Amino acid sequence: MFTAVQILALKGEIRRFTPRARTRGQQYVDTGRVGPLAFDGQCVRATVRGTELYHTLWEWTADGWEPDCSCPVAPYCKHAYALGCRIVGDGAVGAERAVARPPAARRVLPRVPASVPGSAVLERLRSARERWARERYFTQLVEKAIAAGFNFYLSPFPEILEEPDPDLLCWRLAQAIPQRANGWLPPALESYRERPDLAERHAQRARLSLATELVQWAEQQRKLPQRSLRLVMTLVPLRDQVGVSIEARLTTPRAADAPRTMPQLQQLRNEVRRMPGALPPDQAALLEWLTDAQVGGNDAYYTGYGPTRRLTGTVLKPLLARVAGSPLASWALDVAPDLAARGGIVPGAPVRLHADPVRLLPACVAREGAVWVEFSFLWPGGRQRRLDDVLYLRGTDDWSARTHPSFIIADGEFALVIEEPPETLLERFRDAGGLPLAPTDRGQVLGLLAAHFPHLRETLAARTRYHAVRPVITLDLRDDDWMQIRLFAHSGNDPWRPGVAVSADVAVFEYAPEARWVRYAALAAEQASADAQVYERIAAQPASAEHAPQDGDAAPTDDAELWLEEPDPQLVTPAMEWLSATEAVPGVKKGFGGREPTWPDRAVGWWLRASRRRMEEFADAWERVPDGVATFGTDRIRRLLSGELRVTPLLHIESSGMDWFSVSAAWEAEGLQLTDDDLSQLRAATTRFVKLSSGWTRRDAVALHDEAAAVLADLGVEAGNGAQRVTLWQLATAQPASLAALERFGADAATLDAVRQLRQRVAGFSGLPHVPPPPGLSAELRPYQQLGLDFLTYTAGSLGIGAVLADDMGLGKTIQALAWLVHLQREDPAGGPSLVVCPASVVHNWEREAARFASGLRVLLLTSGKTRHELRREIPAHDLIVTNY
Repeated sequence: MFTAVQILALKGEIRRFTPRARTRGQQYVDTGRVGPLAFDGQCVRATVRGTELYHTLWEWTADGWEPDCSCPVAPYCKHAYALGCRIVGDGAVGAERAVARPPAARRVLPRVPASVPGSAVLERLRSARERWARERYFTQLVEKAIAAGFNFYLSPFPEILEEPDPDLLCWRLAQAIPQRANGWLPPALESYRERPDLAERHAQRARLSLATELVQWAEQQRKLPQRSLRLVMTLVPLRDQVGVSIEARLTTPRAADAPRTMPQLQQLRNEVRRMPGALPPDQAALLEWLTDAQVGGNDAYYTGYGPTRRLTGTVLKPLLARVAGSPLASWALDVAPDLAARGGIVPGAPVRLHADPVRLLPACVAREGAVWVEFSFLWPGGRQRRLDDVLYLRGTDDWSARTHPSFIIADGEFALVIEEPPETLLERFRDAGGLPLAPTDRGQVLGLLAAHFPHLRETLAARTRYHAVRPVITLDLRDDDWMQIRLFAHSGNDPWRPGVAVSADVAVFEYAPEARWVRYAALAAEQASADAQVYERIAAQPASAEHAPQDGDAAPTDDAELWLEEPDPQLVTPAMEWLSATEAVPGVKKGFGGREPTWPDRAVGWWLRASRRRMEEFADAWERVPDGVATFGTDRIRRLLSGELRVTPLLHIESSGMDWFSVSAAWEAEGLQLTDDDLSQLRAATTRFVKLSSGWTRRDAVALHDEAAAVLADLGVEAGNGAQRVTLWQLATAQPASLAALERFGADAATLDAVRQLRQRVAGFSGLPHVPPPPGLSAELRPYQQLGLDFLTYTAGSLGIGAVLADDMGLGKTIQALAWLVHLQREDPAGGPSLVVCPASVVHNWEREAARFASGLRVLLLTSGKTRHELRREIPAHDLIVTNY
C-alpha cells in the first residue's frame, strides 16, 4: 500500500511523540485496542478503544505524514501513536521494550479465516461483548461493502454496536446496512430483514426509555430548589466623573438575597447547565452573559474576587438591553443622595433605559452680558439638558486601545451617548466654564457652528438678521484644468458681479470653503473696475416668484442683541445644493487624484479638477443651475458654456486686379486653432466637452466646422490647403448663404462689393443686347457669329468677366474674336493692345485673318527666334499681339 520511503518517514514521524504518548500508545498496540485498518488512497483509518471509541487516521500529504484523532488532545496523542505503530508493524517503534515483554502480556484477537462462512462470523458478533471485538467481526461481515466504499464509522453503526440484545443488534443492522450500501445486506442477516416481533420489541423499549426519561426530568424539576438571581446597581464617584457598579445577588431557600462573587457565579452556572430549570430562563440567560463577560477579562472589572463589579460602557450597553425595565435589575437602596438627585434616581426602583440616544453638542447661551458657547445633551425632538445637570458616564480607552461607549443618567433613565467631543476639549471647556465670544468673533465662530450643527440654527435664528439676496455664481477655468467656482449673494435689486464696488447699504456675502457665509469686503473703486473685466456674464436665469428676494431683510422682532448676519437660507439653499452637486472641494483640500491647486488664491472658493468625466458631469450640473442665479465666467469658460462657441475659417483674400482672387483659409474655434487631429478627436468624442491640445472645446464644434466647410466648398475653397485661386464668377455664383458667410469669415469690403455688383448685374439679366458689327470689320457675320459677338461684348463690358467661345472647328471663332477686338478698340481707343496666345501652327493664320477682316488693327507677331525679345519694345505701337505657347 505504501512505499518503503513512506514507511520510513512514518517511523521518523511517530518518534516525535512525547514519551508518555509513546508509552500509552504502545500499551494500546499490545492489548489489541487498535481496530482493523481501513485504507483510503493515501489515508489509513482505524478505531482505537480508550475511555471511548476514538476515530484515528494517518494521511500522507505533500508535506509528509499528518495524524488526526477525535480525542480532545489530538493530533499527537497516544491513539495516533498506536495507529502509527500498527501501520509500520506492531512494536516497530520501541520494539526493544515490546520484545522484553513475556508473550502472555499481549492480547491477540482471534482472527476468522476467510473460509469461515458469514453465519459463523455473525454468531461471533452476537456473542462478542467488548466494543472492539464487535467492530472486528462487523467489518468481516460487511467486508464486501467496505471494498465498495461502505463506512461503518458513520452513524448509526457506532450506536448499534453498543446494543446489548443480540437479536436487536442483528435486526437493527439489517435495517441500517441497506440504507448505506445501496440496498445490499450480508446474506447472514437476511433472516433479520423482516422481523415484526423484533421491530415491536425495539419500539416498546424506545417508548419505555422515553417515558422513563420524561418522569426523571419531571421529578428533577419538582426537587429543584427555588432560586432567584437579580442585579443591584449603584453609583461610584470617580474624581470628576461617575461610574456604575453592579452586584449579583442570589436568593435560595437557605440564603436571602446574598451577594455572589464571580467564582460563585461560575459554580452556579455549572449547576444550571447540569440541572436545567434551576433558574428561570431569563435569569439563566443573564447568568450565562455575566459569566461570559467576566471571562473576557477586559469588559467587567473589579477589585479582587468580591461581589461588586464596576462596569465599562462596553459591558453596560448590552447589559441594559437585557435588564432595563425588568425585575432583573434595580437601583441600590444606598445610592449617594447627591448623585441620585442629579440623575433623578429613585433608590430601589427598576433600572430604565431611554429608547433614543443623545448627543453632547455645543449650545449658545447669553449670560453675564455676553454670548457663551457651552456643551449640552440633546435628545431627538429638541429636549436639552446642560452637562452639569445630568450624570455623565464618560467612555474611556482601556489598555487594549478599546473605546468604550458613554452613557448619561437623567430623570432616572440611562441614555446612550452617540456623539461627543474629544475628552481633552471637554475638559478644557469644563475648566474654563465655557467659551465667551467677543463681538468681533461671533460671526466667524457662530457661523461655523451653525453650518455644522443644525440644532443651533433655531437658537441663532432669533439673533440673526437674514438678508434678501440674489445668488451669483462665478466660474474660472485655469490653464492647468483646475476650475474655480465661487458662490456669492448680494442684496438689493441692481445687478452685481464680483469686483464691482457696491454702496454701503448693499450686503455682499460669499459662501466660503468652510461651508459658511462670510461678508464679502468691497474693493476700492480702481481695483474693482479692473477686476470687473475678468468676468463676463454667461447667463442669468429669470427669478421665479419662489426664489425672488422680497423687499426688506428679516431681523429679530424683539430687542435681542444681533449675533449674526446671513443671506436668507430659502434664497441661497438651491445654489448651495447645486454647488454641492458639482462635487467641488476647497482648494486647500486634496482634490481628485490626490492633487490640489497650486494657484495663490487656492484658499478662495471651491475647486474642481477638469477631466473628461468631471466635465461631462459638470455639463449636466450646468443645465440645472437654479432659477434666479446669475452666472459669470472668465473668457475661456464663458465661451465653453455659453453655447456661442463658433468654428470659423479665417479667410485671407488678395485680389489679382482682374477677375480672380487668391484665397487662403485656416480653421480656428474662438481663437483655438483646430488641426485635422483635433477634428478627428471631436468626431470620436462622446462627451459634450473635449480636451484638445489647444484647450477645452465643445463637441458640437465639429458640426459647426462641417457647416463652414460646406460653405467653403461652395465657394471653391478648401481650408488648410494654402492659397487657392478663385474667380469673381465663382464667388458671384455661390449660394446666398455662402456669400453671407464671406463677411463673417473675414473677406475685405472691396471684394464683397465686387461680388455684390456682379450678382446684381446677373440678377438683372434679361437677354444679350445686340451689338452691331463695328466699322472697320470687313466681313458679314452669320447669325450665330453675331450672337458670339453679343456674348463677348456683354460678359466683358457689362459683367467684367471672361468668357469662352466653344463653337466647333471651322465655324469662325477667329472672326468673332476679331469683331470683338475691333469693337473694343472703337469703344476704348486708349485701352491698349490685346494679346492672343495660340498654337504656333495658327500664329500666321491670325495675321492673315486680321489683315483680311480687320485691316485697321496693327498686328505684331512674337514667334521664336532672336528677334522675339527685341520686338517686345514695339508692343505699345500695335493693337493686337499674337504669340505662341
